[in-house]
Amino acid sequence: MLGVLEGFATLAAVIALGAFLAHVRILQVTSQVMLARLSFFVASPALMLIVMSDADIGALFSANLAASTTTVAVSGTIYVVVSRRGGAGRCPRR
Repeated sequence: MLGVLEGFATLAAVIALGAFLAHVRILQVTSQVMLARLSFFVASPALMLIVMSDADIGALFSANLAASTTTVAVSGTIYVVVSRRGGAGRCPRR
């Protein structure tokens, strides 16, 4: 649990630093976008890998995973069936 908090603290520090640098106008908008993408596409997956590497395999592949996977599959199937049949809330054509 401490590792997760450390990871989120690191992300928060990067975001806070970017916000501070934007506030004092050191960073331009393009730099702000770059920092946001860096924290989302690089730091978040790295955090997930660190957390998953320390996790118990039995805890990862438990009944919760099976239930979550089944729920996603059923929800996705219902969405595909409803959307192919025209959908329930389809807007009328003008």
